[in-house]
Amino acid sequence: MKFVKWVTLTPEEREAVGGGIRQNGSRFVCSPAVKEHTFSVRLPNGADCNVTYTRYGTKAHRFQFGAPVCQRILHSDTLSGGVNGIEEKGRELASQVFRLAQLAEQEEMRRKTPPPGASSKMMGVPLLSPKSADSQAGLYSVCLRQNSGALTPLGTLY
Repeated sequence: MKFVKWVTLTPEEREAVGGGIRQNGSRFVCSPAVKEHTFSVRLPNGADCNVTYTRYGTKAHRFQFGAPVCQRILHSDTLSGGVNGIEEKGRELASQVFRLAQLAEQEEMRRKTPPPGASSKMMGVPLLSPKSADSQAGLYSVCLRQNSGALTPLGTLY
């Protein structure tokens, strides 16, 4: 037995919920679900963030938030409402993603070891004493870069 669907919605309402069905000649055809969508959300700090939505199934959705948060959320509930529903869910997830980015940043700042690619000798340690920095301020010299990343002046200061 088949049940009638989408009969009571106006064309505007059908478009708002993702198209629904459309008439193709004498028969009705279902519109495909939105597979990918890109939109922008405003984060709690006021910054804009691009979001890429990908649909893998009826209960498998990925929201990839770009810079400045660079986080990914997998959502496992059905989303209704087409593009509007996707964007609404993205706005709901924005504060959660922002909090995750804050936690990741705090964890990175509390690390005992330097992040990959950074030199432990340069982390927070001044390379010049305040006295020599004052005397050399605004001057230039040919330098040699050490393995640690520090610069060693080779010639006279100009």
